[in-house]
Amino acid sequence: MDIDCDGRPGVECNSRTDPLFSGATAYQQSDGRYLSAETLPYIVVPGVSDIWDHRDHGVHGGSVAAVVYRDRVQYAVVGDTGPTGIIGEASYATAKALGIRPDPRGGGTPSGVTYIVFKNSRATPIESHASAVEVGERLAKQFVRATKQEARPPQAPADEWAPNGLTEPPRAEGGTGTGDSGAAVPEDARTPVEAPDPGTDQAATGDDGTRDDQDAPAAPETEDEPDDATDTGD
Repeated sequence: MDIDCDGRPGVECNSRTDPLFSGATAYQQSDGRYLSAETLPYIVVPGVSDIWDHRDHGVHGGSVAAVVYRDRVQYAVVGDTGPTGIIGEASYATAKALGIRPDPRGGGTPSGVTYIVFKNSRATPIESHASAVEVGERLAKQFVRATKQEARPPQAPADEWAPNGLTEPPRAEGGTGTGDSGAAVPEDARTPVEAPDPGTDQAATGDDGTRDDQDAPAAPETEDEPDDATDTGD
């Protein structure tokens, strides 16, 4: 923050205290007089240039700004314009309210100041600091709420197949089954299910749901086997 002491002269801001003092400001009070940097908190925006035109962003004389430094906030108005290549000036009154040295000769601070200008806002009249505070506090609350909402991006609904946000792996062409890993398995790569050997002791199930070997007669004895042997199959 650089210190701007321009405007109506006073005890602290005049040609003796500020070698670069100017008795005019870019914007005037409702009574036609220039603003007082000594008593009115205001900030300075760069003049219109190819670098930046504040008017394109809804910033004009009387627009309200929140100036933040450490744990303090000072509401101010846009009260003056300055060199096109410089940004970060504020009035004597703004610096003093933030605890920054307000002396136009060597005062200010090289860093740590944030300027938040509310587009299309206005303090009425421009010289009313109470109006700037009322408008600034209202818009600052809206700004904070909007910032919190933007910090929470909307979450996509969980996938029914994978509630933890995983996506279902693509199925291989020609395949409908999946292996143990969840990847698709082609038809020709799957292990065929062999039918049971009819000679084994596995029993088949009939159409009525009963096992075919239930109540089945014993296999007849062969001539080559002993009388006490039975057919056990393979």
